[in-house]
Amino acid sequence: MDFIEFLDLLREKLVSSYDLYDEFELEGFAFDFYAKFFMRTERYIATKKAVIYGMETNDYFLVKRVDNLERADLEEYLDWAKTNIEVIVKPHDEHMASSLTLVLVVDQEPDQDLVKLVNKTKFHRGFSFGFKGWVDLRLVVYSLDEGLFISNKKGREVKDLFIQ
Repeated sequence: MDFIEFLDLLREKLVSSYDLYDEFELEGFAFDFYAKFFMRTERYIATKKAVIYGMETNDYFLVKRVDNLERADLEEYLDWAKTNIEVIVKPHDEHMASSLTLVLVVDQEPDQDLVKLVNKTKFHRGFSFGFKGWVDLRLVVYSLDEGLFISNKKGREVKDLFIQ
């Protein structure tokens, strides 16, 4: 499978629930594909104008093709994601949870050192002691040649999107 086919398959799976964008640039990094999902739940009394409370859940996908993924490149992407998380996720009083899925697509299987780094990557940030919600980072490295899916623990939640 080539990268165009990969993006087409991902688009097919996300199109019904996500807003999709190609060639997306954010804070100095260019991504090949960006998708965002927004869900709001409200509780109200009698009419929808009398809202008691609301909760928002967001999901973001950033997909980047990387020719030769090295440890330094992966660390740079992770640092970028951690630094710019509040640019992507905009916490407020009704924000409950968000997930940022960073997908790095490579041609060949990464080395074992890189696989270990991906597997042990964790990132969870609460906003205002959790009162404005939290965000989790899902890290996915997908090898086109082998169809190999590598992810951190949170990334396994989206494995079905990549395995056919």
